[in-house]
Amino acid sequence: MTGQPDDASQIETLQDALDKATGDATPPARRRHGGRAGNVRGKGAVISQLPWTIPVNSDRPTEPLREEGVEAVHNGAMRVLEEIGIEFLHPEALDILKKAGCRVDGENVRMGRDFVMEMVEKAPSSFTITPRNPERTITIGGDHMVFGNVSSPPNCSDLDRGRRPGDRESYRDFIKMTQYFNCIHFAG
Repeated sequence: MTGQPDDASQIETLQDALDKATGDATPPARRRHGGRAGNVRGKGAVISQLPWTIPVNSDRPTEPLREEGVEAVHNGAMRVLEEIGIEFLHPEALDILKKAGCRVDGENVRMGRDFVMEMVEKAPSSFTITPRNPERTITIGGDHMVFGNVSSPPNCSDLDRGRRPGDRESYRDFIKMTQYFNCIHFAG
């Protein structure tokens, strides 16, 4: 280091002197604050991505299994629901399930196979969620595949700070990424 100013600072100093001498000094432009425009950090290159769309799955979900395999998975799930049960932590849910004929023991609920199949038959095969922007309507079910974030991971990681416990700043950045990328359809 020679103690001499670098070229950039010399140019700025010369430009300031020229502006003062000619009377062309203009006041600095006012900056906007807030909103997305106010976030100066991250004004980098735009990441190219495909347009926002809901992908459609042309494959059957259980195609890798033969019918016997699908039946074995179904029977295993029914056994868990009938014999082992599921823990429900919400008192109102426990009350509703008890009134519907399920066996409630504390917070553990066991459901009969017939009850489960009756409830599954009542569920729609698909439904839509319409946000404020109707062009971003999401269809859940059928052949549609939607992708969302997990919204509340206990830990986070990035290249600058590594792995660490999550905090508000990291969560804010996570939501910004969710809103930016067209391949993430919802936060939740």
